[in-house]
Amino acid sequence: DRLKMGMTWFSTLSETQPAPGGGDQTNAFAWGVPEDKVMVLGPLNDRCAVSLAKVDDPETNTKVTRAECRVLFIELKALMEDLHTYFYVKDFPVEALARLGLLPRKKPGGPPKPDPTDHVECRVEYDPTADVIYLHYKRIGVKSTSKGKNHGVEVLSVVLPLDAPAPVDDDDFTHSDIDTANPFPMRFKPHQAGMRVWFKLRWENGTGGKGEWSVLYSAIVP
Repeated sequence: DRLKMGMTWFSTLSETQPAPGGGDQTNAFAWGVPEDKVMVLGPLNDRCAVSLAKVDDPETNTKVTRAECRVLFIELKALMEDLHTYFYVKDFPVEALARLGLLPRKKPGGPPKPDPTDHVECRVEYDPTADVIYLHYKRIGVKSTSKGKNHGVEVLSVVLPLDAPAPVDDDDFTHSDIDTANPFPMRFKPHQAGMRVWFKLRWENGTGGKGEWSVLYSAIVP
């Protein structure tokens, strides 16, 4: 059951969405998932499908085939935990993510486990009439040391060619902005169209306290 849910979660990578310059692009490309990670997924999906077919057939549903599924799920979950830093499947049920081990579980009769730090999640909106991307952000979790009125977010960004590796250190980013009005408009120069912008965000309050950096996001420059 968990193996089937994991494969459903991964199927969103191959789904398509409109590309900024026209046509379609896969979700994996739009979300900046490295190609080498996507390439690993294909053969693993095939192995999972074969094992699940054996389990669904009463004649081949044995302890051995069920054990194969458990081993494959461990391998699949490791890849899921890695790719989970690149994208979040909004329509995937929270209960299913919890069963897959990608969200903290609720204690029986108790509240859900809170996020340990104060960080930012972001949604990208393209403006088809201008060379701009709007970053809609929201605060997740509460950090005990971040006292004072919320001031806004700090945004680090860099525009790179599509085949360039993702930035790793803060020094790899070329722009730093502070935004106090949500959403934040990210503007580009004409020659940057079709390139990839990488960015991350963190909260900064009125007393100078800072939250944790978000995951690394990316988008295609319109």
